Amino acid sequence: MKVIASTKDGFICEMSRRELYKIFNDTTPNIGDESDLEKLFETLAALRNLSKGQFSYLANNIRDLQKKFESVQDAYDKLMLLDELRAAREDE
Repeated sequence: MKVIASTKDGFICEMSRRELYKIFNDTTPNIGDESDLEKLFETLAALRNLSKGQFSYLANNIRDLQKKFESVQDAYDKLMLLDELRAAREDE
């Protein structure tokens, strides 16, 4: 990243496409999109302060939550399909 100019609210910077995609979570940003870099840096600082054991514990909890969410999502999808089938049967 290269700082190009200063404005009344901040700075204008030149960034590589790779740097920009990292900030916007690998999605293509549009002109005018904004990102709160302060939150990004706060999160990064918090992660850096974790010990290896704490980081492993956190990573395992995130994986467990992801698995639970996937099973809840699957159950929800099945319930929605049942509702659609019931509605179709009632329409007959």
